[in-house]
Amino acid sequence: MEFIGVLIPIFSIFAIGYIGIKFLRIDIKPISTVTLYLMSPFLAFRTFYQNNLNMDYVYLGGFLLVLCIISLLFAYIVGYFRKWDESAKSSFYSCLCFYE
Repeated sequence: MEFIGVLIPIFSIFAIGYIGIKFLRIDIKPISTVTLYLMSPFLAFRTFYQNNLNMDYVYLGGFLLVLCIISLLFAYIVGYFRKWDESAKSSFYSCLCFYE
């Protein structure tokens, strides 16, 4: 029963989105932009507010920092040996750091 209680809101959102696009001709780009930039911080704040902070968050943050630094070093080495220009290296840095 709990499974259905989780699925009903999800399918309701899909149905509202389908109706909005199909019949009301709503442009989806502004809605997705607002959702990404406005709602994501609210979700993160709610998550941190409801959960107790412990050392696991520090370990996770440290791991992500080390992973990003290793990815940047890898990108720098690959760019150096392939003799890429600065714009190609910068693009590669962005791809590796934001892909994780």
